[in-house]
Amino acid sequence: MRSTGDTSAQTVDHLDVSGDFQCSSVEQDVFKNQSDLDLVDLYTVDEPGNSHPLFKHSGIYLEGLNGEKIRGTALFDGAAGAGILDSKWFEQRRRRLGEASISRLQKRLRMANGEIVTSDAHWEGTVDVGGVRVRGEFEVMDSGGAWDILIGKPILRLLNAVQDFAGDTVQVSDGSRAVLLKNGGVMTKIGQRPRRGASVGDALSAISPARRVPSPNLCELDDPAWTAIAEIRTADHKMDKVATRVTLPGDVLSATSPPRRVESTACQPRESTDHVARGGNRTKI
Repeated sequence: MRSTGDTSAQTVDHLDVSGDFQCSSVEQDVFKNQSDLDLVDLYTVDEPGNSHPLFKHSGIYLEGLNGEKIRGTALFDGAAGAGILDSKWFEQRRRRLGEASISRLQKRLRMANGEIVTSDAHWEGTVDVGGVRVRGEFEVMDSGGAWDILIGKPILRLLNAVQDFAGDTVQVSDGSRAVLLKNGGVMTKIGQRPRRGASVGDALSAISPARRVPSPNLCELDDPAWTAIAEIRTADHKMDKVATRVTLPGDVLSATSPPRRVESTACQPRESTDHVARGGNRTKI
């Protein structure tokens, strides 16, 4: 396929591949009266050939006037070339979103079946997903009740979104925090720094076991004491009994993280599993 470089026309050459069949160059005018620059491919819920259901979450917020958070149910669709707000949902919240952020800048949206529709309006503002905030642009159109908010590829890129089809989750992050979204509405914050005075176990328990995503503060230590703890936990699920047998920084026994994950600012393994008490007695873990 060869483009002539003219935005108003396109030339397609058919080559002789059989020796018997030939077709001359065919020209076809496309959108003579309007540039293709405002045409966005939007593949919606009913796109044929979808190999997986779209990801849905009910805890997505748009920031309106004076920072008010306006909640909506969103679909995540990496095949959609734009963010979309349902026209009915939008009109009911128009004043709260702020007239200053709304413009009549319209785009043409090409649906999966080839139909081209024009958006009703254009909104720009902040999207908040579990504290991960980005500036986004949305077109307004009638979704037929399929969604309140459609988060397409441009905004998913800003959110650094990573979808795990096996776990049916999406992780979003902004460099300082990460949030794990479960399809259907469950939200878990991961990779958070522990609060001052909090135990290491509190921080580790925030790690999602589904994706095994460690916090940036975590490192893996080759410590035989951790293996011993894992064996005790397997044999005896009573955490209070296990806690009296060993002593490790931050009470790691309260963590739900995978075995052998211990937080350390220096990321250096201990030289020995033997500990010397103040009285000079040696105890072994």
